[in-house]
Amino acid sequence: MNADREEFLNNTTILGVVTFINQLKRDAIQTISTLAEAEINTKIITGDNIFLGVQTAFLTGMIANDKKVIIVEGSKYDRETGSIELLELTHS
Repeated sequence: MNADREEFLNNTTILGVVTFINQLKRDAIQTISTLAEAEINTKIITGDNIFLGVQTAFLTGMIANDKKVIIVEGSKYDRETGSIELLELTHS
C-alpha cells in the first residue's frame, strides 16, 4: 500500500479489533532480575514489532516504569527539513 498513514486512517472504517495477549513465561522477570544483578548486559531481540519489545522490557524491569522510551524510525527522516519523526512511550 502506497498511501500515507493519515490518508489511510481518514478513509478507513474500522469494523472490529482483534487483540492478542503476549504473556511472559513464568520465570522471565526473575531471570532478567538475576542477569541484572550479575551485571550482564541484556538485550531483547524480537521478530515482532518494536512496541512488543518495549512492553516486554517494561514488564520484565529492563526499563523502569518511570522512564521514557524514544523510538526513532529511520524511514520517517525528511531529507529536505532534516527532521525525523520521534515517538515517546511511557509505561502506565
